[in-house]
Amino acid sequence: MHDWMPLPGFPRYAATRDGSVRGPSGKVLRPFPYVPNNPRVLAVNVYRDGEMVRVTVSRVRRLMVAA
Repeated sequence: MHDWMPLPGFPRYAATRDGSVRGPSGKVLRPFPYVPNNPRVLAVNVYRDGEMVRVTVSRVRRLMVAA
């Protein structure tokens, strides 16, 4: 079971400590490879103030640990 908490800096999103992100509709966002030729670096697109922000899964984990 995941413990969903608000994602700091992105009020309409929730995340878990393992880096999963849930969007405003309640669906879990699917991470995608962020760095070409390195499939281990994953990111998700989230929106803040109407602008898209690409956030890496490792950054989500750091934000959630700090929260």
